[in-house]
Amino acid sequence: MLEDCNIKLSSVVSDVNDVVSATRIIHDIIQGVTDIDRLMTHLHGRIKADREEIRKALEGRVTPHHRFMMRIIKESIEETEKIISKVDRQIDKAAKKYQVEFDLLQTIPGVGKDSAISIISEMGVDMSQFPDEQHLSSWTGMSPGSNESAGKKKAPEPPTETNTSGQP
Repeated sequence: MLEDCNIKLSSVVSDVNDVVSATRIIHDIIQGVTDIDRLMTHLHGRIKADREEIRKALEGRVTPHHRFMMRIIKESIEETEKIISKVDRQIDKAAKKYQVEFDLLQTIPGVGKDSAISIISEMGVDMSQFPDEQHLSSWTGMSPGSNESAGKKKAPEPPTETNTSGQP
C-alpha cells in the first residue's frame, strides 16, 4: 500500500515490519501526518540510509483510501498476531506433559523448541514401535543412500555376476 502511495520506505529500512522507526512512521501516515520533518523525528541511529535518501523515500501522495486500507491491514496483522499467540499458548499447554522429551531433544545441536515440538508431533514419544534407530530413520525418510536426486528415484543397478564358464 505504501508503494501505491509512492512511499518507498522499504528501500531505506531493512525490514518495515520489525523496525520501530518504520512502524512509528507508518502509524503517523495512517493518522494523517504528511509533514516529512515530523515523520523523520521517528528515525534512530541504527538506520543506515542517509537522511536525504529517507526524505525522498517518504515523499508520496497518501489518499484517505490509502489510509483506510493501511488501517485495515494493520488491524488484520494485529488480529493475526493475537491468534498466533493463542495457538502458541495452546501448543505450550499441550506440550507440558512431554517436557522431559522436549528438553532431551533440544540437547541435539540444531534442534530448538519448534523442531522438538515438530518431532514429537510427528513421531510421538513411544519408540517401541521401531525395532531400532535404522527403522526410525527410515520411517522419517532420513535413511542414507536413498538413491534419489531432484525428486527422481534412481533404479537400483542389478548385481554384476562374473561369468567364468566362457559361455554367454
